[in-house]
Amino acid sequence: PDSIPETKLAKAETFSKIVRDIFVIKIKNVLSNKNSALEFPEKWSFEQIIYFQYKDGADMATLGWVFYQNKDKPKIESCNFQADVFSRASDESYKINIPNLTVKEVSRLQNAMPISGEINREQFPIEIYSDEDIAAFSKIYKYYPSFMSVEFA
Repeated sequence: PDSIPETKLAKAETFSKIVRDIFVIKIKNVLSNKNSALEFPEKWSFEQIIYFQYKDGADMATLGWVFYQNKDKPKIESCNFQADVFSRASDESYKINIPNLTVKEVSRLQNAMPISGEINREQFPIEIYSDEDIAAFSKIYKYYPSFMSVEFA
């Protein structure tokens, strides 16, 4: 991309934006070649629908696009991807703040979700659960992966 900054290249956010820009340029080039011999209804377009940044040990990013032919644009528009709070169609990512909790602590929080109003500190002692961890978890609890411990005798 033409817009590679001269500083902060090791910063996760800067690096993931550069990678995103590289993908967008490549997708545009490939679709331009593919579309050159097609009539307008058959031409391919794309729309970015997700761009997450998160850290689970290492800095990570997830990008996702939907590809469609122009004749199918009304179907794509009817999906209303932009209405989802997690949807990102630009170079601004949704930053997922993963709380620093154990599986047992997550389980207790999941059983109490959704939390409306004040946090019951008897149920979630401040020594174990910070307000920040509870707030971060409450934003993503519906999408938090489930784990199960399986043991064989």
